[in-house]
Formats: sequence, structure tokens, C-alpha cells
Amino acid sequence: MGQALSRINELRGLNVLQGTGFCNEAGQVQADLSFVAPESHATGANGTTAFDAMESANGEDISTFRWAKIKGLAENVRATYNREKDAFPYALTIRPNTTAESQSRRRARFANELLLLDDAIASLENATKRESVSDTLRYQEESLLHLGHLGELMVAKFPFSPPKNDDRREDDYFNLPRLFGRAEATFFVRELPKENGAKDDELRMGNITIVVDGFNAPISAGNFIDLCQRGFYNRLPLVKEKVRSASKEGGEVELVVGGRYKTGFIDPITGKQRRVPLEVMRAEAEGNKPFYGQARNTGIFTRAPPLLSYRTPRAVGLLHPEQDGNGANSEFFWLKDDARCVDSAKGLDGKFTLIGYVVGGGREDDLFPYLNEGFQVESVQVAWGYDHLVRSRVGFIDILLQGDE
Repeated sequence: MGQALSRINELRGLNVLQGTGFCNEAGQVQADLSFVAPESHATGANGTTAFDAMESANGEDISTFRWAKIKGLAENVRATYNREKDAFPYALTIRPNTTAESQSRRRARFANELLLLDDAIASLENATKRESVSDTLRYQEESLLHLGHLGELMVAKFPFSPPKNDDRREDDYFNLPRLFGRAEATFFVRELPKENGAKDDELRMGNITIVVDGFNAPISAGNFIDLCQRGFYNRLPLVKEKVRSASKEGGEVELVVGGRYKTGFIDPITGKQRRVPLEVMRAEAEGNKPFYGQARNTGIFTRAPPLLSYRTPRAVGLLHPEQDGNGANSEFFWLKDDARCVDSAKGLDGKFTLIGYVVGGGREDDLFPYLNEGFQVESVQVAWGYDHLVRSRVGFIDILLQGDE
């Protein structure tokens, strides 16, 4: 089964479409596709590129040879899926010590993701046949997303155990929620009325979906999903903030921040402000290993680089005070500009816990590029993964919030 996943993962080969790209004045990436186009469409004196030509020519400027290669990759993905799809259901794992309802949801999720992957691959094939750049990139992302969901459902045992506490500090990790797997949180956001008196039908609104990754940051991800489930983020506005970058270039990075409310979330069990430690998965020589706590406060020092980077577009992190890396609470963030256009974004790696990614790029109703100060989170729904959330201590209010789960 691992071989099947690896072969289908050849979808990543379609990244040949994206090229290196370039950044415009608005901090957005424009795909530079001149390397796949005829020489006559290279960057001209007026600053135009193959991307500009493709917008009007619907991809006709990409060479026939390059499109043939892309179509071949898509056809190979389809052939691999058709050959292996009957064996996929046998790869589903049921985690021990889970309820019958949880196991049923897991089976239903697996079956649905198989169908969605099939549909996404079909749409990808169709997009390459039509030689549509935007649709090819969109359905590539969707296919990889569903493939990732299937891979997560094949993991039988969580790969490591988060620490219960930090002996060097008073922080008690065991009392924090933990997410042993992935989850999806759907945020319904809307633009707030402006001073110019814009009408309601002129204001943007819609959903964004965040895939929260408990495999790389179980404590931070668990805290985030716990607050989503509690409704903590409902009716809170998005704000802008600048933080210092630890990169060689220095400077500041502009963020869009959500979840800011007074002093943060007060845990009803302890009656105190919740403190979430810095949590960074690092690439050690013997394998990936999670590190907890801020180095200068805990004596943890390592030269191993962070496994995840904020240079990845749409990455979501957990914000903490500048002078207290182990004091994260409810605030989360993403970069205001496209991460590929922010040279100092790498300076956030290892400084803030990366908890997930906003998905759904390339869709016509994609609201993410517009989200900024002036928007408000109306409501949040944990669409999947609540079964992966573990609370060490449960109060009466938690039982009410859990409902039918």
C-alpha cells in the first residue's frame, strides 16, 4: 500500500507548471511560466511575461511538449489509482481504545475520501486535456489533499508521546488538550461594515478551512481545536500585527492575527490562563524529533533545523508573547502577504509553533487572499478530527460541548 501512495504522490510532479514565480507589489505570487513557453513569449521590455499571455490565451502559449509531459503525469496517476483502489480499503486502520461511533466515522471518512480522490483525479485529467493552468493547479492541490487524508487514516499508532510536564518549569503539559492526528476546522468569516457605508451585499463573506496537524504539534493543535469546539473564536475580529524576524535579514513580518480577546482563554478547570509551550518538530539525524519549550528558558539547544517552514504558503501558527515563547494561548496567525514573497518569513521557523494550513486555494470562491484587518470570525465548526482530541481532565461544560460526539 505504501507503494501505491508513493506512485499516486507523483501528482507533485505537476509542480513543473508553477516555475519559480515572481512577486507583485501587492505581495502576491504571479506564476512565471516563461520557461515552459516559446522564447517569443519570454519577459519583454514592457515587463510582461508568459503568465500575462496565458491569462488571455488560456494556456496556448505553453509548449506542446510540456503539456504532453503534464498530461502523461496525470494519466499515470489515474492508472496507478485504478490499479490499486481495490486494495485501499484494507489499509484503513482502527485505533485501539476508541468508541464504536468513532470507528464508524473513521470508516465513513475513508470511503468518502476515496470517492473525492477519484473525482479530483478525474477533474485533474480533464484540466490537463483542456490545457488549463489554473484548473490543473487547483485539482492537483485537491488530489493531494484527499491523498493526505487517506494517508492519515492509515496511521494505526501515534508516532510519539508528548511530555507530561517540563521539569525545568512550572508548566504542566499533561493538563493541556492534545490532538493525536489531524483535524479540520471551518471558519465562517465576514467583512465588517466600513466607514464609507458599503452595503451588506458588497461585503465579502464565506468559509475558510484549516487542516490542523497534530502529528507535528499535538499540544498546540489540541489547544486550537479545543478552543474551536468551545466557540472561543466566535465573533472575534482579525487584526494586524508585526513581529520581529530571527532571519539574517532581520526586519519585521506582518501577520494577520485571530483569537485575540483580553488576556486570552481561562481554563475553567484550573481557573488560570492556559499556557501552551513552544512545540517544534526538528529534523534530527536519527529521525524527526519534537522539541518543547523555548531554548533560552529551558536549556534546550539544538542545531537541527525545523521540519516545517513559514515559507510554505497559507501556514498557520500559534502566536506567543515576544518575551515568553512558552506563553501561547488563543491567538493564531498567518502571513499577511504570500509567504513566497516574504524573505524574512523563514525567521519565524522554530520561533512560533506551526499548527496547520489553510486549504482550498485556486477556487473561485477562495476568500483567503482578502482576509485582513476588517474581517471577523462569525463561527467555527470542527468538521473532522474531534475524535482525535484528548482532554486529560473534563469538566461539566466539556460534557455539554461534546454533545453527540
